Amino acid sequence: HPLITLNVNSRQLIMLVATRRWNSLKDPALSFWRSARCADGATSARRSLLSLQRNSSGVASGGGLGHGLRLAVVEGAHDFKARPLQYLTIPVVAGLVGFITNWVGVKMLFYPIETVGPEIWRPKGTPYGLLCWQGVVPTKAEKMAQRLTDIVTKKLLSLSEAFGRLDPAHFAALLQPSIEEAIRRDAPYGGVWAAVMKPFLPFFLRRVVVELQKDIENVLDVEQVVTSAFLRDKRVLVDLFHKVGHAELEFLVNSGLFFGFLLGL
Repeated sequence: HPLITLNVNSRQLIMLVATRRWNSLKDPALSFWRSARCADGATSARRSLLSLQRNSSGVASGGGLGHGLRLAVVEGAHDFKARPLQYLTIPVVAGLVGFITNWVGVKMLFYPIETVGPEIWRPKGTPYGLLCWQGVVPTKAEKMAQRLTDIVTKKLLSLSEAFGRLDPAHFAALLQPSIEEAIRRDAPYGGVWAAVMKPFLPFFLRRVVVELQKDIENVLDVEQVVTSAFLRDKRVLVDLFHKVGHAELEFLVNSGLFFGFLLGL
């Protein structure tokens, strides 16, 4: 077969094909050119010639990988020169898609705080429903609060140990203003009773704190207090996650831009 190279003028080759009888055309190079010409003109013809040259070179050299790779690079360079803007926008678009999807994914972990959309059908304990969505963290607020309390009170510091370290006199002084205010507000003649009880409150409050330290686990249910606080204001739990994992969440979002751009290349 005659060797056909890339610098063959397309018009001369088309005229050559037109002057020969199509039915008796034996040359595979010209046959390949004919199909490419019918498909997409000169650009497709050049690609077809590259494919033909790659295949014939591979057969002649026993499938030389290096030569085929060089031909692929030449073909890629030709396509890049023909459409540079399209190729340059691929990594940019891929990076933006990665950044946006990661940003949306992180936001969906925490927001919305309350369910958005009609809860036509929603499995229990899941953030999603048929036409609704709630942030994953607010959805799991109760379970997370229970788990957090278990870790703190059972593995890190017990309630009795933590409360036993309090100074009764100092703790009584912190409680006294609130107790006086409650007496003024709720007791009959509250102002009078608050003035009468004020000298005795430090002594009684110290005694109360000492007794609480002895039996705090039966008096105070920490798990119930923490869980109710998180359920009452789920934004507290969301803010806690944001403060603890701010750097990691920011890296997760930015990594979508980097890895998307890298894959686009």
